[in-house]
Amino acid sequence: MDGLDASQVQLALLALLAGLALTLGWRLRRLRRRAAREVDAAAERLRLALWGTGDELWDWDLAGNRVQRLNPMRHMLAGVNEIVDAQAVLAYIHPDDVESTLRAITAHLKGESDHVDTVYRARDVDGAWRWLRARGRVTARGPDGRALRIVGTTEDITTFKHAEAELARANEQLEQRVYERTIDLEIARDAAEQSLADLRATREQLVQAEKLAALGGLVAGVAHEINTPLGVAVTAASHLDGEVARVADLDREGRLARADFDAFLAAVRDGSALVLRNLRRAEALVRGFKQVAADQASGERRVIALGPYLDEVLASLRPTFRRKPWVIDLDCEDGLVLDTWPGAIYQVIVNLVMNAIVHGFAGRDAGRVQIVARGVDDGVAIEVHDDGCGMAEDVRRRIFEPFYTTRRGQGGTGLGLHIAWNLVTRTLGGRIEVDSEPGRGTRFRITLPRVAPAPAGAETGAGEPERAAAREPPAQGT
Repeated sequence: MDGLDASQVQLALLALLAGLALTLGWRLRRLRRRAAREVDAAAERLRLALWGTGDELWDWDLAGNRVQRLNPMRHMLAGVNEIVDAQAVLAYIHPDDVESTLRAITAHLKGESDHVDTVYRARDVDGAWRWLRARGRVTARGPDGRALRIVGTTEDITTFKHAEAELARANEQLEQRVYERTIDLEIARDAAEQSLADLRATREQLVQAEKLAALGGLVAGVAHEINTPLGVAVTAASHLDGEVARVADLDREGRLARADFDAFLAAVRDGSALVLRNLRRAEALVRGFKQVAADQASGERRVIALGPYLDEVLASLRPTFRRKPWVIDLDCEDGLVLDTWPGAIYQVIVNLVMNAIVHGFAGRDAGRVQIVARGVDDGVAIEVHDDGCGMAEDVRRRIFEPFYTTRRGQGGTGLGLHIAWNLVTRTLGGRIEVDSEPGRGTRFRITLPRVAPAPAGAETGAGEPERAAAREPPAQGT
């Protein structure tokens, strides 16, 4: 009984072991089939990925010196063989790129770099050279550290290389064009600045000439003739200045086009010719005026009694309009003494009075100008008030601007009140203001120090208009 029971137990155990073996075998077969399917699926995904990118996957067996290729580049001369001799691959590489390619591969095989990344040229089936990029990494090494296997990919970067070369050429051409345009712009700018400098020099000559001459002689002698060329020259110079600023802004912002630059050159060429032609005409007129103008304004500084001096000024004016229905009254506080430039005061009073006669009393049968002088704090205030036609606000705001006149073509130079403003603010060290309304006349108020500032080149009264404008809004109306 005991023996029988032992046999049965052994048989049962054998049956159990056999069942377990069958079960394990079945499960192993299932695992292998699933693993095989996953490997096939992964391989298919890899093939699709390579097909989508156009890249080639290669597996280099260094021991057998054989290269297995997946998705080989069909347009390359190396062919479509999936297994090739590694040495044969080098035959398709451009001779100038073989050394650099081998150097990159050798460095990685020796462990000197993390991976291979090299660019080289190889022939395609049409015999043309195409740019390729190969990247790979050692995946197996022997016990001695020697590389046994390296896997990587190769991609065609010919299009990228051509675009890169085209971009380099475009950048080089752009730099050359920018350089040439910069040179041309500098030349044009220098020419424009020279034209403006010539205009300023001529304008200062005219201002100096007008300061040293009687206003009546100026208007009668040169005002009509000089107004047109100077007006044209100033307009052309202003246009050139605006063009220079516009082109400079475009260049700074990187938006300067060839058409813009060509238009700028044409404007500079035409504008410079126009300025030069009119400045030569104006210069001739000024030169002739200087030769015949009488010196009615003193160029020396001295101490004066203001009341008697203003009487002398008005006495010199009265013959000019002796037979005209104009009345000039003077009311000056006694005892006002100034250490100043009397020639500048003379010119200012003459210009203001003549401005009233020419503009305020135009078309009228009568008119009155009142000059009132009073002491204020450490200076004096002189008011010149007329009962003429007055002026609109837009005219009043521009009354001291150079070359601005309401009588263009009728004898107005556009300089009289600008000269007065320049003399008051720069030579005499004072201020001048104007108040006027249509139909209510015009009032100029001048405030002067009792001691004029030391001269700094301003005693001529012909300071640079742009600098003077920075001190007070310039305007003009004669």
